[in-house]
Amino acid sequence: MSPYQSQVIDASLAEFDRNTQIQQQQIRDQQAALGALGSGRAGVQLAEYGTGAARERALLQAGLLQQGFGQAQQLAQQDYARNVQLAQQAPALASSQIAGLSTLGGMSQSQRQAELSAQQQLAQQQMMQPLTAAQQYGAGVASLIAGYPASSMQQVSPSPSALQTGISAGATLAGLFRAFPGN
Repeated sequence: MSPYQSQVIDASLAEFDRNTQIQQQQIRDQQAALGALGSGRAGVQLAEYGTGAARERALLQAGLLQQGFGQAQQLAQQDYARNVQLAQQAPALASSQIAGLSTLGGMSQSQRQAELSAQQQLAQQQMMQPLTAAQQYGAGVASLIAGYPASSMQQVSPSPSALQTGISAGATLAGLFRAFPGN
């Protein structure tokens, strides 16, 4: 029982008792006016009134307690329903979090792969740089030598992989979307 409920019940019963005492005094005043005060008939009338008042007081108290119990039961059912709803939503929330983390992990892995691919291309270019320079130098020397037939120069560079091409296209699109933020 909540403190508020007990205060309401106590106040209601105190008011009932006060009204009962007022009614009993009115009965005594009527008996005095009729000259029947102190007679057996007056005692029976007061006793009957007291019995009825006690019954009504008990009914009032029981009604107030029943009302409090009903409210408590309703609040408990609401709390139970909220807990059931949360329990039903928990797997969906966990699934949503897992999907988000999975997406984030995939994006992180793609970015790391793009970085590694860029590093690989740079390393290949650095490795091929002396050969490319020698080919360019040789082509220049060959064109200077008279009577020596000039040959066409062929530069060797590795072709990008499908993943590198896809990442490059994605980066280009992202750059375009960043360049035009209002669209």
